[in-house]
Amino acid sequence: MSDFSAVVVDPVLESGTTVRSEARQGRTRPRVQSVARAVQMVDLVARSDNGLTAKEISTETGVNRSATYHLLHTLTQTDVLARDGRRYLIGPRAGVFASGLARHHAPNERLIASARSLAARIHEPVMVTAWGTNGMTVLGRTGGVGLARELTRGFADDSHARASGKLLLALGSLEARERYLATHRLSARTPHTIVDPRALERELDDIRERGYAIDNEEFLPGVCCIAGPLESGRGPVALSVVAPADRFHAERDLFITELKRVVGSGGVPALELA
Repeated sequence: MSDFSAVVVDPVLESGTTVRSEARQGRTRPRVQSVARAVQMVDLVARSDNGLTAKEISTETGVNRSATYHLLHTLTQTDVLARDGRRYLIGPRAGVFASGLARHHAPNERLIASARSLAARIHEPVMVTAWGTNGMTVLGRTGGVGLARELTRGFADDSHARASGKLLLALGSLEARERYLATHRLSARTPHTIVDPRALERELDDIRERGYAIDNEEFLPGVCCIAGPLESGRGPVALSVVAPADRFHAERDLFITELKRVVGSGGVPALELA
């Protein structure tokens, strides 16, 4: 079973480049404040469970009530938002945005082929993960969803506890890494999860040196993962194998060999899998 088809996920960001751009945006004021406020309003509505009232939107954004109504009127007239009584919901034009996102940022065929090739050789689930706006986002997986069921496309939580997340943090720019760590709590998924920032930095140093990352029951009890870098053309993505802990420890050398085989021709040149 594969979930690479019809992928709708957060944008794949070039490691370092786009993240640095976002960081710069966070430090400077947008040039057109009204556009920035409108985008903020759409974002708030999209994240809400049942839409929001104009009063709630005004309170959340800090925009006065009059300006809020003017912006909401424009957004509803252009079908970006829709109105249901006093509440504002996502409008029909959002479907166009989602469709464009899927077309522009779906995993390319080489990534899909690499994941399927690896899964066929090791008979375990394989995932493709990349930097996304909310963290290290799963773009897709192949080989079934019975193991680590929540790690399906769009998942972006607890990157510090996943092999793929740690790999991409290690490969990202210092600025991108600091920004992520400043906005994401290092929560303890299991007793093995690294929650000390200094210990995580040492782990990331080790990953850069050896060229791959391991999740040793850090995300889920009884489940391990190994991830290696694959070049996507827009920065590295993580190709990772998920396996039960007992099989992982028994077949670790095989997993490393097969992962090296798949990423060897398209991996990050500066890194070599040990």
